[in-house]
Formats: sequence, C-alpha cells, structure tokens
Amino acid sequence: MVAASDALGAALHQTLASCSEQVRGSIAEIVNFLNSISDSVVAGERENEDPEKIAVEILTQIHQYMASPAVKQEVIDALAFELPKAVARFACVSTKCLEIAEDLVYWFIERCSPRDMLSILCEAIGSPSELFTVPGYFIPLLGGLMKVLVLIQRRHYQQVKSAVPVILNVLKTMCSTSDDEDTDHEKLFHKATGIACSIRSICVNLDGEDKKKLRALLGLYVLQIMALASFGITSDILKCLSVVVELSDFLQHCELSYVGLITGYEVDTIYKLVVEDDSKDDMDCFSQAKLGAALAVIWGFKASEVATAAKADLPVVIMELQGNWARRCEAIGMLKYIFLCANLPWELKQQGIRFLLRVMDGIVSHSYDDPVDYSMYMPTWYTSLQAVEMVIMYAPDSALRKDAFSAFKKVTSSFSRIPRLNKQVIVIVVNGALWRARLSPFVACGAGLRPGVAMVRAFVSPGLFRITPVGILTLSLPLLLIPCTTAAAVAYSLGRHQVLADIPTSVRFDVLRALIKNSDSSSMIGILLDCVKEEMRMGKIERNSSADAVLNSKVSQSTDFWNPSVLELVEVVLRPPKGGPPSLPQSSDAVLSALNLYRFILITESSGNSNSTGILSKDKLQKAYNEWLLPLRTLVTGIMAESQNDYENLACDTICALNPVELVLYRCIELVEEKLNGGVL
Repeated sequence: MVAASDALGAALHQTLASCSEQVRGSIAEIVNFLNSISDSVVAGERENEDPEKIAVEILTQIHQYMASPAVKQEVIDALAFELPKAVARFACVSTKCLEIAEDLVYWFIERCSPRDMLSILCEAIGSPSELFTVPGYFIPLLGGLMKVLVLIQRRHYQQVKSAVPVILNVLKTMCSTSDDEDTDHEKLFHKATGIACSIRSICVNLDGEDKKKLRALLGLYVLQIMALASFGITSDILKCLSVVVELSDFLQHCELSYVGLITGYEVDTIYKLVVEDDSKDDMDCFSQAKLGAALAVIWGFKASEVATAAKADLPVVIMELQGNWARRCEAIGMLKYIFLCANLPWELKQQGIRFLLRVMDGIVSHSYDDPVDYSMYMPTWYTSLQAVEMVIMYAPDSALRKDAFSAFKKVTSSFSRIPRLNKQVIVIVVNGALWRARLSPFVACGAGLRPGVAMVRAFVSPGLFRITPVGILTLSLPLLLIPCTTAAAVAYSLGRHQVLADIPTSVRFDVLRALIKNSDSSSMIGILLDCVKEEMRMGKIERNSSADAVLNSKVSQSTDFWNPSVLELVEVVLRPPKGGPPSLPQSSDAVLSALNLYRFILITESSGNSNSTGILSKDKLQKAYNEWLLPLRTLVTGIMAESQNDYENLACDTICALNPVELVLYRCIELVEEKLNGGVL
C-alpha cells in the first residue's frame, strides 16, 4: 500500500519536473495522470489501498512543487488553468483531502491574476464530470471564489453577475441530490454564504448606480440561497437554521424589509433592477427568489434569532398586514410559493399556515365599497387558495390539515359588513375521536364511511345537539350532509371563513367557481360547494334581517351568490362535462355536497317566494329531474344492488358511502316532483 502511493508520488514528481521544459505538453500529461488517479480513488477501484493516503500524497506533491522557488510564474499561470479543477476532484476523498485541496486553490489565487482565476473557477464549477457532482468537489472551488471576488479591481458588478448564476445552479443541482446523512451540503451553503460576505464587502467600497445594482444582485442571491437551503439541508433543521441566520444578516444591507419581502414588492423591484435588458433565461437562476422572500419571513416567525439577525420587528409586520387589505392580499399571494413547493419540509409549511392564521385572526375591518378593481386580484386569490388546498389534502399531520382549512376559510364569512351571529355547538366523531367546536348556526351533519366509526351529528337549536345514526334523519328543514372524510371533519370543526372572507363578495363567487371546476379531489369539491352554500345562507340571513329598502340595496352586494350561475356548480358535479353521471363511489363526497346545495336552494327559494337562481322555472326543474337526478338514481340503485350481495369490506365501504347520497337524492327527487306537479314544498 505504501509502495503504491510512493510510486504514484514519484511518477507525479517526475511529470511536474518536466513542466519547466515543455509546459503545454507536460500540463496535459499531468492533468490526465491526476484525473486517472482521482477517478480510480473516488470510484473505489483501488480496493487494497488507502484512498486517503494516496490522495494526500498526490496533493502534497503538487503543493511542494508549486511552492518551490525554482518554478517560474509562467509555469504557475499555465498550471492555474487546469490544476484547481484537478485537485478539487481529490477533495471528495476525505475532510483532510478537502482542506489540502482548498489550500492549493487559495495558493493559486494569491499568485495569479484575479480575473483569470475568476474565469477558471467558474469554468471548473460549471463543468464537473458526473462522478464528481458532489459537494466535496465544489467546496474548495466556492471557497476560492469567495477569496478571488474581493481581489477584482474593475467592473465589479459585471464580474459578480457572471459568477452568481454558476454558483446558484450548482446549489440547485446539489439540492436535488441531497442526502439526509450528508453533512457536506451544510458546508456547501456556508461557502455560498461566505461569497455573499465577499459581495457585501465589495458593495461597501462602491457608490452610485453600481452600488445600487450590486446590492440588488446580492439581495436576489441571498433570497435564492434562502429557498435552496430550506429544502437542500435535510439532515437537520438546526443546521439549516444556522445558514438562514447568516443569510438574514444580509437583508438590511440589501434594504430588504419583512413587509417588502412578504408582499413581494421589494423582490420585484430588485429583480427589475438586475435583469434590465438581459434575457430572462439568463436570470433563471433567481427563479425561487420569491419563495426565498416568503421563507425569510416565515423563518423569522419560526425562530426569533432569525428575525433578530434581519433586524425585523415581526409583531409590527403582522399588525401592518392586519390593517392593510392590499398588502394582506399580496402576502397571501407570496405564501403560496411555500405551500406549493413540493420539496419543502412540512414543518415550514406549517409555520406558513400559522403565520397566515396569526395575520387573519386580527384583521382590521375593511370596506369593500372603495373604488378598487378587485377583479385584478382574482388570479392571486385563485392560485393562493389552490396552494392552501394542497396543504389540506396532502399534509401528513391532521393538526396541519386542520390549521390549513382554518386559514382557507378565513380568506369567506367574517367580513366586516356581516354582524357576528350567535354560535351553537356541533359534535363530530371521526375514527373514535370527539370533535367539539363552536360554529356559526347552520344546519350540518356528517356522514360516516363505516358503521360505528362515524355518526351523523345534527343540531336542533343553539346550545343543544342530538346524535342520530346514518340513514335515520327525518328532519324537514334544509339539511347539509358533510362527508366525514378527515378533511371535511377538520373543515367543519373549525367553522370560520378566513382567507375567503378577505376576498370581496363581488368576486368571491368567481374564485370559488374556478376552484371547483379545476379541482380533481372529490372531498375538496364537496368542501368548496359547502363554502358556496354557506355564502348563500349568510347572504339570505343578512337580507332577511334588513329593515328597510336602503339597507337592502347594500345587502344585495352580499347576496351575489344567489344567481343562476350557482346551478352550474351543481351541474358540473351531477353531470360532469365529460358526459354521463358522476363516478361513484369515488365522487360520493362531491355528489353529496352538490345534492345538498341543490336541495338547500330549492327549499329556500320556494319558502321565500323568490327565484333568484332560476331554479323554480319549469325548464330548470325538468332539466334537473331528467338530466341530473334520474340518471344518478339509476346509477346509485345499481351500485347499491350489486354491493348488497357482496359481503367484502370494499362493498361495505361502498354502501356506507352511498347511503347518505341515496337519502338526499331521493329527497331531491321528491321535492322536484312536488314542484313540477304544482305542489308547495
């Protein structure tokens, strides 16, 4: 083993010695020799030899040769174009090899042209061979960039701007290959943070437009790394926190505030300043800067040391969002980047939901009568609510799903123009767990998927409740059957409309309609349809409680859901656009909610002697009867008949899922038949 390393060292020494005579040819020979050794060492091909000993011997020989006074500067300059990349390959062998390789890179930086070394290092970073696409290879090269940037004498902004994409692209690549047990990823991000320190030190010595632009570039760089580190360092959240604290220290220098970050305004400002006339493809390295901006605030919300490093007063930030509707809307739009990021740890998404709840719980009343074109915010509301939906449906923790739905509903019924109503108790049992929450007084119950697991809970009056098994409900008043999936149970244990409530009524219906028509989840469609029903119920209550026509004219704004378009939402479920009846039992949640919504509208319009939705017109009744209800009855009856003869668990689940659907379906058919025959409901 010793003889092998000595032989390699002697061969390298002889090759290096020939550089003084034939520089070009010898350098190519040296590089090929070094690459062959590093390939075999890293690939584990030298089974009977110590890889670290071989690598240390090689790196030591190179260092001794380069430090020799006999080596001319022209030889050093020539070797500088190839050796940094070659020695970085040996850094992958061990920590000791990494340290020696880093010293060699620094040695070249001290003795060669900074501008040449910047190009050399960027080329080495941007073109590793497949075997060496690991953190150990990049760490000494990034360390070299950290040192060489501060040595640049001219065109600082242009030089830094050319290097930043190379660095960020490497970090992005490394994030996609991160290993929970690989601590080198943390070192890699600390090196990237060190480069940010170098850029900041350059900014201090500049002035005018160059300083402004370089500071903006640094801001984007920091935000992009903030995003990458948040899902790139997966081994330990505390290790990620240390990087985030370092990054947060740059925010004030870049003139980035928590309010400007969480609303996205300052991100847009610095992005425009940096991109200018450049191709947007060239600036793709900043594609996650907005995610980083949102995370910068959420990390500060999670850990006080982060907010301290950013010199931010988080309570003041939250109060400002609570008191400013436009900024609050922008903040909700920024948080979607967190909720939609597939690689982000759920812990950070949970902090994002909690931050949103904190903001929404203390909002200051806002008048929607202001002359503002709220439709311009609709894309933001739509995409933001879709993002929260993803958390509701896919979060692994029930508490997070619960908080997410609370946030979702805080974005429909707590807006300032509707008075607070008396509350009443509703009790839901899900998988043996008792849920007890104070809800707005609306008729509600839950339908279980298995006998004995979930029961229907129906209220009678404020402060009272009664429990009845599935299928025995005979209440004559409008009844909402909630599919007792986890998401639905969570939803109705909350009973507070939060994010939806912050959306003006004039466009809230359009947002909900878009969410319903673009959702693939039956449970989520069911929940959204219930949001529509609750909006209609609240609007009806408000209108009925008005004492005079003047107030009624104002209340009409809160009853925008009472229009013919609401029946389209029922139709999209009961008669899908692709044709035929809905798929059962897969879509039973959505079908149940659609039937309940249809029944609620039909009974309410009949009892109120109104026809705002057009549901009472003969053609609409005939359409619902012939195209929605009867085909659905045929389907349900057939599936139930097949399942009755099958005693497997799957058949039992199917019967339990379709029992409440059948119950409400037959009631809807009865109501429509009565209306068509001229009866009074």
